[in-house]
Amino acid sequence: MKEDEIADFIKKNLEKIKKNHPKIRISDENILLASKLGNGDLRNSLNVLESAIMMKGAEVQRGKGAKDKYDEKDEQDKCVSLTDQDILSAGQKSVYYDRDSEEHYNIISAVHKSLRDGDGDAACYWIQRMLMGGEDPLYICRRLMRFASEDI
Repeated sequence: MKEDEIADFIKKNLEKIKKNHPKIRISDENILLASKLGNGDLRNSLNVLESAIMMKGAEVQRGKGAKDKYDEKDEQDKCVSLTDQDILSAGQKSVYYDRDSEEHYNIISAVHKSLRDGDGDAACYWIQRMLMGGEDPLYICRRLMRFASEDI
């Protein structure tokens, strides 16, 4: 999905998303940032936003500096705004890649599909993900050589 489509979906369903933490204000910029961090996957974007809301809600309940973060106009309601840093913190994740699991085959398959479709940027992304996950560069080279020799 496109980032703006994800952002539109989130805006339409915002009240459901923050049902357990109604005192947290979420700006359009927060929503757009979460949609960017989702890399085109609505579920990932929702997870980022919900994680940020839960982390901020827990911070407010613990009273950890929450008084400094209340919105000026909502001092009585004790509303707290998410910051870009909250969204970025929630969006940080480790690269999931296990050379001995099915994910290994899923990603090399994604490389092949990207190359077949002529999408070099996507192929580079998947190769980078494999390398960051600790894949042997020689394995990737051998697979690329095998792919190059195929008749498509």
